[in-house]
Amino acid sequence: MNLETAKAIFFWFALTLIGCLIAFQLYKRDQLYMQQIDVTPKAAPDFMLDDVQLSKLKGKTVLLHFWATWCEPCRAEMPLLANLSKRVKDLVILAVAVDSTKADVERFFGPQRPGFPVLLDLKHQVASLYGISQFPETLLIGPDGMIRALYIGPQDWDQFELKP
Repeated sequence: MNLETAKAIFFWFALTLIGCLIAFQLYKRDQLYMQQIDVTPKAAPDFMLDDVQLSKLKGKTVLLHFWATWCEPCRAEMPLLANLSKRVKDLVILAVAVDSTKADVERFFGPQRPGFPVLLDLKHQVASLYGISQFPETLLIGPDGMIRALYIGPQDWDQFELKP
């Protein structure tokens, strides 16, 4: 085998491998599942958005969900969160929208609001406070006000179980 043939074989092998990796990532991205990342418990920073103050929810378990209307996975995940709010009564869901305008969020929901508060973080101050840089991203905050878990990316909230 000459050098040119070896280069061509290597090139096509590398190209095929890259194609397979891209296809796998696309497949994996479309699969919703629960991917909880346990974290070292730390106090959840307090904030106030739209008359909701996190510290006033102490004693309750809070799912703090950061999302945006322009984020396709966030849009697909919203009905699952609505189902979760109906299914798990002991859970407070706070959906923090990081859109640019209130009108974007109002257009997204229309007259049909979810069964949980949708808070506007138009300047991304709360998202920054929590170190959120991608969407969707969700934090589980225990009744003691401590962050217990992190969920990065879209989740299958139909599988979520609130553990005591």
